[in-house]
Amino acid sequence: MKLMKLGLIAAAVLFFSSCGTKITDYYPLREGVSRVYQINKSEKQTIENFKLREMNKVSVVPQKIVSAKGTAFHFIALDKDGVFRYAVQAPNAVEPTVLALPEYILKNPLKPGKSWEAGASIALLMESIPYTMTYLVESKKETVTVPAGTFENCLLVKGSGLVQKDKGALGVIKISVSEDSWYAPGIGLVKSVRKESGNHVLVASGEKLLQLLSYEK
Repeated sequence: MKLMKLGLIAAAVLFFSSCGTKITDYYPLREGVSRVYQINKSEKQTIENFKLREMNKVSVVPQKIVSAKGTAFHFIALDKDGVFRYAVQAPNAVEPTVLALPEYILKNPLKPGKSWEAGASIALLMESIPYTMTYLVESKKETVTVPAGTFENCLLVKGSGLVQKDKGALGVIKISVSEDSWYAPGIGLVKSVRKESGNHVLVASGEKLLQLLSYEK
């Protein structure tokens, strides 16, 4: 029984390979895969895949994420619909937190026009505000150049969301979020650009550029 459960990810990969949609080409889940990213100009982030394990009878791949904020973990799962975050563990947290709903990173079928929604949250005036991001597959033929090299036939996924919160005397605060992400076949995420724009003086607008510096397959 345990072997059957642990084989769910492998079975899903084989199924979608036979259908011509190998989602793990764009989001590798193999043990030992690691990537180093540059965030804007000075910060770095490292993501490393660990061995497949079970969490609440769900097969997950733990990802260790090291950045200036500390060490966090995301627990990634795969089903017939796509690749999603099943649980997260923030820096200094003792145990992982299982997400109320799966947060799909990529969703089948990966073809232009495919869209889906995923939950997200943002820090606003010392409060974590949940909102919904909508993602759209824009292209599968992008060429992207980053410090790690030039990658062809990249998948471009565009995301957008709107955060709204009534803060009483401060009024209704709105933040528009956009996110463009490029995934290279066999490598994974190679670049993303996230922009936030607010309607209030207490909310700073800004841009976060993430680029691949190096990787191990």
